[in-house]
Amino acid sequence: MRLSASFKGTFLDIICLLVGTIMAYRGVEEFFRYDFDPIHMVLGLALGAGAYANWLMFRRLRIGYWIFIGGNVVVAFVFIFVLQDVWHHHVWPHILYALVFVPFLDQLGARSERDVLRDPPVHKRILGFIGGQALKLAEAFPALVRLVKRCGPLSRVINRLVINGISNAPPGRPLPLSLWTPHDPETHLEMVAGPKDPEKTTSTFASWPGLVDRRYTGRHLPPVDQDFVDALPEVPRVAELYRRKAMVESDTSTLFCFFAQWFTDSFLRTHPLNKRLNTSNHEIDLCQIYGLGEETTSFLREGAFLKSRQTSVGELPPLLAGPDLAVKAEFAGIHFMPMWATTFLGADPEWGAAKKLRELLAGIGDWAVTPERWKCHYAAGLERANSTILYSALNTIFLREHNRLAREIGKRNPHFGSDRVFETARNINIVKLLKVIIEDYINHLANSPFKIFVEPGDADKRLWYRTNRISLEFDLLYRWHAMVPDRFLFQGEVLENENFRFNNTIIEKHGVEAVIDAAASQRAGKLTLHNTPFFLQGAEERTLAFARRFRLAPFNAYRASWKLRPYDSFLELTGGDAGLAGELEALYPDWNGVRGIDRVDLPIGLLAEDQMRARPLPPLLLAMVGSDAFSQALTNPLLAKNIFGPEVFTEYGMTEIEATSTFQNIVDLNVAANARRPNANFTINKDTLLTWPG
Repeated sequence: MRLSASFKGTFLDIICLLVGTIMAYRGVEEFFRYDFDPIHMVLGLALGAGAYANWLMFRRLRIGYWIFIGGNVVVAFVFIFVLQDVWHHHVWPHILYALVFVPFLDQLGARSERDVLRDPPVHKRILGFIGGQALKLAEAFPALVRLVKRCGPLSRVINRLVINGISNAPPGRPLPLSLWTPHDPETHLEMVAGPKDPEKTTSTFASWPGLVDRRYTGRHLPPVDQDFVDALPEVPRVAELYRRKAMVESDTSTLFCFFAQWFTDSFLRTHPLNKRLNTSNHEIDLCQIYGLGEETTSFLREGAFLKSRQTSVGELPPLLAGPDLAVKAEFAGIHFMPMWATTFLGADPEWGAAKKLRELLAGIGDWAVTPERWKCHYAAGLERANSTILYSALNTIFLREHNRLAREIGKRNPHFGSDRVFETARNINIVKLLKVIIEDYINHLANSPFKIFVEPGDADKRLWYRTNRISLEFDLLYRWHAMVPDRFLFQGEVLENENFRFNNTIIEKHGVEAVIDAAASQRAGKLTLHNTPFFLQGAEERTLAFARRFRLAPFNAYRASWKLRPYDSFLELTGGDAGLAGELEALYPDWNGVRGIDRVDLPIGLLAEDQMRARPLPPLLLAMVGSDAFSQALTNPLLAKNIFGPEVFTEYGMTEIEATSTFQNIVDLNVAANARRPNANFTINKDTLLTWPG
């Protein structure tokens, strides 16, 4: 009978634990029981060496077996020739111990330790089995989950175990590497134009500026050799794996798809002129409506409130341009780079001022900035605002929420000045978003019966409580273009992509409630290969080229870094999809002693993984999103133990925060007087699903 490597590994672990325990016990007994007799002390040391040898074999080091044999030889010699004991009484068990390991010698390496991902220790197997069974039990008996949630201490313990397990999976921050490279003294344009030497695009060593200068994007794994990258298949060939034939739908709503774009656009901000740089604050801070710095915030606020307009469809953001199509003077100084948005030192740099925004957007297409559309372009904190009608709708909801909070705080605290009211409302608004991200957004992605919740102050005690730093990998893994629909159904009309992008005329006519309801009532695409709409195919090619430029490690390397077992075949990677496995195998053959499965580009592997899955995200993508989301959201200073409380948020604010768990909660508080309450769920409700014409 041929045993699997997994079974043999578990069996070897059990033998090591049993034999090691026996020898450790006997070693202690021999060493201490006989009044420190030298002969018995030698026996004790030999038996102790045998116990240590079992530990080495548990770690899969072959040297452990030879130490074990040596210790047994010493034990046999002492009993037979020194103590002249009945030899078989003490020696034959040691002969048996030595023989029982022989069938497992192929599991022991000469130098390298055990591969804990492919051969996890037995206790981890047991814990994994128990966890899997507990999950199945929770799915089968929802009442059990509700009972656990009612038990506060138990619920908190489980919540912490899940969050810490996910957050501690990858090596934590600070990230030792970044896209920083040594300064080129011959030019001061390096920040904009990039280094003169095209090979000097990424560092392979830790440096002080690389660790602390957050203008440079971080990275989790070091770059691979250029030869490895050069041998990969051409980007256009690989990008064909993205092309959509017919949209593969999911149970995720289109609202979630657009919410994800709106949310991540606030911190995944690669500099357009130098890809090593970012223009991010690295925080979840609602910069979509407040801007990247206080100078920009001052242009967007009026006293305690954010500037807005009262219209026939409710409160909407102010218009960026006047009737003459020029950006209004009050908004011309808005800037989309953190340093300039805060200080405005010197002349405007080449990119980033709101007064140049129409020219910037014209690069997308003249259709995006026609006079009719440009007149309805809203003033906002980021250049990416207005990119879709959903982006504008989400900005509007959180703008309304700020102004609602400011009104209530001002009424309850007449002694507060306008600045304190504004900042208190902003703080509450940000924490509400943080709760939505963890308790609605992440829980939707995890699709687990046990729902994670925010516990302010707990993250302060964790190893992963570190300064935020957006990484190259986090930027790349969030290219969720496959979720985007080809068309958008609204008010019975089918809108093609150019009609729901940069077109706030729809909101001006119908209001944000109708837009949100329509998005929540139609399906997003499944995050998988062969599911990207045609108008984002070019974006996929740029994603791959971006990964290649910075010599990103392959997919299996990231599986290992996140403590997930690397795949051994393409069929295993795709979860049994033979057709896709064949396409990948043709693109990634073995090369220079490296298996093809170990050459797959990270962006491809993330979407190729487990095609038969039921969850919204593939396994590695879920693990990477979870670890970065928790360690970014829960380290927000507003959730710190010495910050989170009524002194910062007021008693009213604490009540508001406590009452918020989902995006629907925030929408319900901000429905226009003449509008119908919209559905704002991230999961499709089949009862409200829109029917496409024809």
